[in-house]
Order: sequence, then C-alpha cells, then structure tokens
Amino acid sequence: MTLPQLRDVVTGSVPNAIMPLFWQKGGPVEAVREEMERIGDAGIGAVILEARPHPDFLGEGWWRDVDAVLEIARRRGMTVWFFDDDTFPTGHAGGAVETAPAALRRRFLTERHTDAVGPARGASFIVERRKFWGPEAAQEPGELVRVVAFRRAEDSDQLIGDPVDLTDRIVDGTLYWDVPDGWWRVFFLSVAAGGGSEPHANHIDYLNRDSVQLLVDGVYERIRERYADEFGTTIGGFFSDEPGLYNDPDTFDFGSALGKPVPLS
Repeated sequence: MTLPQLRDVVTGSVPNAIMPLFWQKGGPVEAVREEMERIGDAGIGAVILEARPHPDFLGEGWWRDVDAVLEIARRRGMTVWFFDDDTFPTGHAGGAVETAPAALRRRFLTERHTDAVGPARGASFIVERRKFWGPEAAQEPGELVRVVAFRRAEDSDQLIGDPVDLTDRIVDGTLYWDVPDGWWRVFFLSVAAGGGSEPHANHIDYLNRDSVQLLVDGVYERIRERYADEFGTTIGGFFSDEPGLYNDPDTFDFGSALGKPVPLS
C-alpha cells in the first residue's frame, strides 16, 4: 500500500468496496432501519436489497421497508441496488410466469433417437414413445418439430451424409418408412415444457424476448415507476443473480460437463 492509499484509509476517503446482500424479512420496519444504520456505521457504502424471504415482495409491506432503507441511504450518502426477483436465481419474474400463457414459459428442445437396419420395407416407429414406457413416460411428449434420419457407420456412432426428413411420413402418431440398405439413426425432435430442473419450472424463457419482458415489466418497471427520481443517485441499479437455462434435471445447471445429453433451452 502506498502512502497516499494509506492516507485515504485513515481519512475515510476510500471508495466503497463492500456491497453486502441486505436480506429483507418483512418484520418490524424499526428492525430494518436499525440494521441499515449499523451497516452504515460499519463504513459500508452500498447494499443490495435481497427480497428473500420477504412475504410481501412488491406489496405494501415491501414498499414500506424499501422507503425506510432509501431514506437512510440518502441521508448517509449510501447506494442501494435491487436484487431483481423474489426468488433465487433470477427468472421467476415475481411470480408472473405462473399465470403467463404457455408460450411465455420456459421450453426445451428435446431429442431422442432410435436405430434401424435396412433394408426394411414397411418399417414403422412409434413417434411419442415416451407415453408408454421408461423414466420419461410421465412427461408430456411436447410438440413434435422434426423427424430426420442419418445413415450411421456400422461400427461407431458416426453419422454419414445428409439427413433424410421423415416428418411428413407420420400418420396417427406412427412413422412409416421403407428403411434403405445400411445402418440408420432416426432422430425425433420436440419442444416441451418439461425436461429441465423442476425447482425452476416457473421461470422465464431467457431466449424469448416476450418472456423476458415478464421480468422487466413485473419487477424492473414497477420499482422504477415508484423510485424514478432516485436512479443514478441513491439507487445504483439492479443486481441479477445467476440466471440460467436450468436444462439439466440432475444438477440445476451447476457442474454439467460439455457433451452431457440434456435438453436444449
């Protein structure tokens, strides 16, 4: 540490470098005020308002507590940031997803495949096989997008040549195809709501502009409307905490290795 830096520390003129999560619990507002004052007394110049586990996020009790925090922040020259949702991670949109149209909820592109050996004239394949057996039987089959076949190397999983589109060969849930000579792999691609992390089932679709707008309108705009004059001064902005696709039902996205077969958001 240089002498000028040491002088800044002694005189208290060092820019704030600590910004803790200030959890809101919805208790007496006096407790909120006391805790905010203690944070300021500790020399901390900024906080992130964490909505969990507040029982009235964006309701009357929430605004009461935020008003108290901002009043102290203004007086003490502190900065306040908002965590942008009512649950972790970001994506619940304050509960807006739960009542949103199905098209605005998260969806996954899922794939399954089956192998076939030709020639096999008059072969047939059940398209929605998950309805009948296996661990995925309870899942909704989703909306079929495409069925394509690739020639496959006999001694490996290597795919050869161009795909053969078989989507128009489906009749009443069954694919009919005269399998040509050789080894083939038939891929069934569908879009469905299931397949990802269940704890995040009511989260937005991060790749859908209209779905993301649920979060913007439901949280960002409501806070901005109430405190528009505070942004850029007492309010620093919003803090988004680990938004993800959550397309791995086993690990919630954390620790998934590249190449692991999971649905694509």
